[in-house]
Formats: sequence, C-alpha cells, structure tokens
Amino acid sequence: MATLLTRPVTRIVEGWCKRGVFGLGAHTNRPLVVTLMPGGIIRFREKGRQKYMEVAIESCYNLALKAEVESQRREKAKRKRMKKRGLL
Repeated sequence: MATLLTRPVTRIVEGWCKRGVFGLGAHTNRPLVVTLMPGGIIRFREKGRQKYMEVAIESCYNLALKAEVESQRREKAKRKRMKKRGLL
C-alpha cells in the first residue's frame, strides 16, 4: 500500500548525471539528487550543486506513456517487417 506524500523525500542516484552531453559543461559523473515534493513536483539536482530543476509528476508520467506507446509501435512494426520477410 502506498503512503501519502506529506514531506519531501530525497534520494541519491550514484553516477547517473553525465554533464556535457548537452553542452552544459565539463564531462563529469556526479550523483543525481532526486526529491519528491508534496504537490506533485519532482526536483533534480547534481550532488554538490545548489541549482535544481523541477518538473511536475504529470509531465513525467505523460513522457513515460509516450515512450511506452512509441516502444510498442516500433515492436509492432518490427514484427510486421519480419513477417513480411518470412522470418516469423
């Protein structure tokens, strides 16, 4: 059973944040600090840095749904190509 989120919950994801990928600085491998905030907000920041980014949980959920639909679409197209070539 899930618990109602009434206080911020913070966790560290080791070695996840790879800066420089989008031209945002040197290539470092900092842990990522993720905080679930009451009110449906997720806050991300690099460990050792103060600047953070916030995103609504609904946005993350919608992005996950889009990724899942795209994955299913690609899998279906792959099966269709395999069937057409006689490999299935």
